Amino acid sequence: MLERADHPGEEGPIAEGRSVCRSRWAGFVRFPAGSKSGVHTHSSDLKIVVVSGTFHYGSTPDTEKNYGAGSYVFIPANLPHSNTQPEGALLYTEQPGKFDNKPVK
Repeated sequence: MLERADHPGEEGPIAEGRSVCRSRWAGFVRFPAGSKSGVHTHSSDLKIVVVSGTFHYGSTPDTEKNYGAGSYVFIPANLPHSNTQPEGALLYTEQPGKFDNKPVK
């Protein structure tokens, strides 16, 4: 598993994308099998399409629902949420702002 540089000790996504312009980000995010993110937020809305695998998403780990390939997920800016990917997942993601992940303490 890969360890995320922005959250040492936490396994997480590998983002492969680019800023479409100075304030937008779009790209693919690959979550390795067994990856999980604690409760966190993003500074701008997230639009997600699950390309492959299953994306488990909810306001807490206990409330996560499963979204399979072809699913669309909208996450409003600053909404606390968590996600896990027991089998791994590939997502296409767009944000009107920079790609970020802010842990909720």
